[in-house]
This record gives sequence, structure tokens and C-alpha cells, in this order.
Amino acid sequence: MTQPPNPGQPYIPPTSAPSAPGTYNPQQQFAAQNTQYVPTGAVPQPGMAPSGDSIFTNLFDVTRAFAAKYGTVVMIVGSIGDLVSLGFISGVMFKYEGHFDSTSSVLVLVGLLVFIAAHAFGQGSVIWVFISEIFPNKVRGLGQSLGSLTHWSFAALTTYAFPPLIDAWGGGTAFSFFFVCMCGQLFWVLKIMPETKGIPLEDMEAKLGLDK
Repeated sequence: MTQPPNPGQPYIPPTSAPSAPGTYNPQQQFAAQNTQYVPTGAVPQPGMAPSGDSIFTNLFDVTRAFAAKYGTVVMIVGSIGDLVSLGFISGVMFKYEGHFDSTSSVLVLVGLLVFIAAHAFGQGSVIWVFISEIFPNKVRGLGQSLGSLTHWSFAALTTYAFPPLIDAWGGGTAFSFFFVCMCGQLFWVLKIMPETKGIPLEDMEAKLGLDK
């Protein structure tokens, strides 16, 4: 593993591994799923934290079917898991900022694994079920295309904005920002997000009041 040019500064290793520390895996937007980031020293060198992608890919597939059956409950559980893990990572970043050690390595890794699991269980899978159901029949194709375009556009934006945020704010503040964003998501799920479980696609317009 190449040593960073400036010790103590964030390090982005030259690798495309999906979950390698310092790389960015575009999957969701403001939950910071795109920014699976570990500052220099958080994972002791040499070596990197092991990837959990194979485990969480399977969890993602299982949860998609689970989401279709249990609806917004999945989003609530996933959102709470994201909040817990992002808050935990923020605390670790604030505590160990500038002097990461082997203890911080384990804590950051645990926080990231919990976050990825919560994400895979929640919005990581629900988003695709949701956009396939929420649009009226006559515009469903266009609606899904717009939903996917919006999703990946903000994924790219978050991916490329994260390194400057880390430079400007530091890890603790940056992850706190994403924590606040997830508070907004939980509020939206609890108060605004419509339940589509068990509703035929033909009846969705009436459920959402779009047939008037």
C-alpha cells in the first residue's frame, strides 16, 4: 500500500476495489454510502480493511424481496441503522482526529460494516422497488428513467464532493452532515413516504390521489 504524501492527510489509494478504504462506491446519495472512506492511519498499514461486498450483495438481494412484502418498515429500520452507524463513525472521527491508531481502525471498520448492512437492508434495496411502483401507468417508464437519472446524478455528486468536504470540515463534521441528512430521510419515511405494499399498480394512482 503506497504511503500518503502527507502523513495525517486523507489518502485515496489507486484502486477500484468497491469497499477499499479511501475509495468511493456510488450506490446512494446523502447517506454517504458513496463515501466508504477511512482516513490515513485509521486502518493500520500495511493492508486494508476486508471487503464485505459479497455478504452485503446477498443481503441486498434478499431485502428487495423483503421490502416488497413489508413496505416502509424496511425503510424505517434501515434509516435507524444508518443513523446509529453514522453517529458512531462521527464520534470516532472526532475522538481520534489527527491520531488514528489500531483501536480507531477497529471502530471505524465496525461502523462502516454496520452502515453498509443498514443501507443494504433499507434504502439500498427499497429505492428500486419504490420507483417501479410509485408512478402512474401512463408515465411509469419515464418516471423510472427520471428516478434512476436523479439517483445516479446525486450519487456522482456526493462521490466527487466528499474529498473536498473532508479537507474543509474534517471527518467528524463531514459524517455529522450525512447524519443530519439521514434524520431528514427518517422524517420523510415516517410522515410523507406513501405505503405501496399490497396495492396493485392499477390502483396506485387512486391511492396517491393522482386520478383526480
